[in-house]
Amino acid sequence: MQQVWYRGLTMGEGTRYAVTRVSGLPGRSVGLATLDFPQYHGGVAVASYEAPRVIELDFEVFGDTTAQTLTLLEDLFAVFQPQVTVEQPLVFTLPGQPERQVDCRPRLGDAPLVTPAIHRHGVASFQLVASDPAIYSSAERQAVVTPTVASGGLTYDVIYPKVYGAAGVGGTVNVPNAGQWETWPRFVITGPTSGTFTDPTIEYLTGGQALRFNAFGGIAISAGQELLIDSSPRHRSVTLDGASRIGRLSEDSEWFAFQPGINEVRLRGFGTFDGVSMTITARDAWI
Repeated sequence: MQQVWYRGLTMGEGTRYAVTRVSGLPGRSVGLATLDFPQYHGGVAVASYEAPRVIELDFEVFGDTTAQTLTLLEDLFAVFQPQVTVEQPLVFTLPGQPERQVDCRPRLGDAPLVTPAIHRHGVASFQLVASDPAIYSSAERQAVVTPTVASGGLTYDVIYPKVYGAAGVGGTVNVPNAGQWETWPRFVITGPTSGTFTDPTIEYLTGGQALRFNAFGGIAISAGQELLIDSSPRHRSVTLDGASRIGRLSEDSEWFAFQPGINEVRLRGFGTFDGVSMTITARDAWI
């Protein structure tokens, strides 16, 4: 490992904190689950999920004096102070790879092991846990799409003049996930220059799912407003000007993650389209 950053402290190459051992970056732990098979041998396989990621870091600390080494160790302890719930990004680089990160916290109750600073040399070990086991790119990808604009449709004379569904024009964008694990996107729908954009629908054409905001009166986005949507199961929210609108999601909606490869997304809606756009933000992900 070349360098590690956590809570403002840089460690690794070119610093006084040498990283001597790393465990859990990369690496994975699958939580396999089975149930006993009733009245027969063996068991029944049930859903299996990735376990939280456990990361272990060992350091050697070098100062010009014993006093400086002790100060360096104190700074290291402060950065890795055990946290109960707050997880922050641990950013790291491996040879030949761009920066990646994992949100984690020092494990509660596991005090770091340190030897006394003898001859300007100290040793420390820390263990961290990430409730989300995925590793993400530090750089975020962004893509912008405008809503699909319906054409005029076709009119046929049946028993009475009847207009059949309008075809869509434009309104799609491809978002790559260069990793090998699913990643959950965020969406920001910006309102029109005037009027309102109503009942937006975000269609995930790659997987066939959609988020439709047309329940209980739907959603109307006016000029100057933004609808913020975080799809992550850990932070899932839908807000308009700070007020929750997640209850406007229709029953047939289905949350979706971006899969490795190309992910095609389309925006639909009603009302005023001028000035409306949707910004999609996502990171590449690995496990």
